[in-house]
Amino acid sequence: MCKKMNEIDIDALAIRLQNTSAKEIKENLLHNRYDIKEVPYIEGYLKIKIEEEKNAPTYMYHRRKAPEGKIFKVYEVPALEKKGWVDSPAKFKEGIKDKFIKFNSILFDFWCKEWKWILGFIVTLITLYIAYLKLITLNK
Repeated sequence: MCKKMNEIDIDALAIRLQNTSAKEIKENLLHNRYDIKEVPYIEGYLKIKIEEEKNAPTYMYHRRKAPEGKIFKVYEVPALEKKGWVDSPAKFKEGIKDKFIKFNSILFDFWCKEWKWILGFIVTLITLYIAYLKLITLNK
């Protein structure tokens, strides 16, 4: 018969298991990675951990409905993912409007940095065109 664990061992086991997911605990139990005297405590803790993970809150984001995020239960997530919800705003698909905004910001940044050169180029083109027009009208 196996020995019972004392309170310190039980507390140490609980601390170890707190940062472990239910999936990892199941896998470790399946492969007999725990001491025999720990198994009854782990099986009891596993039921609590599964229920805790099932009811854990998680943030989900939607481009139009909730861009700042909304809290849902974990078991609701698979249905939400089919409706366009994602777990991070970075996972939003980039639309045409977003691409246009990005292009405009690149163009605006370029203009802000190089406006003197661009303005000089435009003035030079206008000057050359006026000179071309004068040359054409003088020859007639």
